[in-house]
Amino acid sequence: MDINEIAYLGPEGTYTHQIAVMRFGDDTRMIPASTVFDACEHVKRTLGAYAVVPIENSSGGTITSTVDLLLNDPALTIMESMTLIVKLALLARGNEDVEIIYSHFAPFKHCSKWIRENYPAAKCREVSSTAEGAVRAAREPKSAVLGSKKLSEIYDLKVLHYPVEQEIVNETEFILLTSEETRNGENNGDKTSLAVELVHGPGSLCSFLIPFRDNDVNLTRIISRPIYGVPNEYAFYIDIRGNRDDDVVKKALKLAADHCDSLRIIGSHKHAGRFRS
Repeated sequence: MDINEIAYLGPEGTYTHQIAVMRFGDDTRMIPASTVFDACEHVKRTLGAYAVVPIENSSGGTITSTVDLLLNDPALTIMESMTLIVKLALLARGNEDVEIIYSHFAPFKHCSKWIRENYPAAKCREVSSTAEGAVRAAREPKSAVLGSKKLSEIYDLKVLHYPVEQEIVNETEFILLTSEETRNGENNGDKTSLAVELVHGPGSLCSFLIPFRDNDVNLTRIISRPIYGVPNEYAFYIDIRGNRDDDVVKKALKLAADHCDSLRIIGSHKHAGRFRS
């Protein structure tokens, strides 16, 4: 897979940016996008472009903006996934008292006890990304950011604490996306992602899942999301073990398709590895 350009959920210094560089190298052109939607729009209008976006955090859960795009945009396809094991730092302009801590919601969730014990008077303010928090901490006195240690180099911040104690494991899964046109027939890996809309009626989900059980195809993820403009009906994002070209997978998909309104393969892909921040 020849990759020259990657859009990522920015700004510079986010964990998405960090894992994109770790996975694809400093020589790859990196293009920050303000939202997952913007990153995906870039790959759709730019032949040969790819995007790295988060899909799930180990405690914060599913990144619904990513899943919704995958369910509703047939032009997108998943090429691979990767995992970042996250270590957090508390960064500020200097040693002044910290009255405000900025971060994305997920780091706050992982470190709430540590913050209460070490900065009980500080106000925690959620922002769109840890990099946005770093921008604010760099310009506002008596403020800090909870995020990657790498942010200190980019935004000229001092590391007050590293690593910050986390109450639970903190891992984020990311996916590499491109357009169906750019994919150009590539089909590798041992996991396949599906977008499914079921027949509306009792037992429809059960009927859809039985062919996977009967053909020994394991489901590793199933997420329900509301269908745009259709109250009380849901689409499903599903990950299964196996490649779309495996005989048992093809058989299970063919039988399952009889029990749904639509079934679309978002991609068969590999896991590219676990990285440490």
